[in-house]
Amino acid sequence: AHPLVVGYDGSADSERALTWAIAEAKLRRRPLRLVAVLDYGAPEWLPDRVEEARSRAAEELSNVGDQPGGLTLTVLKPRHEAATHALLRLAEDAHMVVLGARGHVALAGKLIGSVSQHLGRHAECPVVVVRERHDTKATRIVVGHDYSPGSERALDYAFDAAARTGAPLMVVHGWRHSRADTTGVVPALAPDFADESEAKQAELRDALAG
Repeated sequence: AHPLVVGYDGSADSERALTWAIAEAKLRRRPLRLVAVLDYGAPEWLPDRVEEARSRAAEELSNVGDQPGGLTLTVLKPRHEAATHALLRLAEDAHMVVLGARGHVALAGKLIGSVSQHLGRHAECPVVVVRERHDTKATRIVVGHDYSPGSERALDYAFDAAARTGAPLMVVHGWRHSRADTTGVVPALAPDFADESEAKQAELRDALAG
């Protein structure tokens, strides 16, 4: 099965990414591939932190699924290779890539941050960027939809995630009103706005009917 690939650099956000990836691997019954790039700038404590992360993931995945030993866990530590290159290479067969939003200050953003932006543009699978939750009780999934091929894929992913978790799903679509000015401001109570809004909602309903 295609694995979940999670980038790890010992930072708080990469710990959150690992926690999220473990839960997702258990939910989807998929193997987990933990990637820590040990390049020239990696601090001395990182290998020990990677081993701690490996041990935590192994314990979490040990009793999942039908196979003895639970879900497969692979730990890769590319050395002397740029983080973006290593993660893209190791995610070629991935179901998804999971990263934290910000890396450890000691790594100067080598693994997280600019790397997550780069993978979001170039990876050939979904890329999940895990942030600290503002509201730990929030469950709603919000997806933007503009009828483009990319947003269709995002919509499929969002519906799948909602179906697996039971979370409520909100689909957001925006457009420029035909009578809006150059700043996008709609003239107050434009008589044709209600008709246009109703037509757009009907169009969106039809698109989501499947």
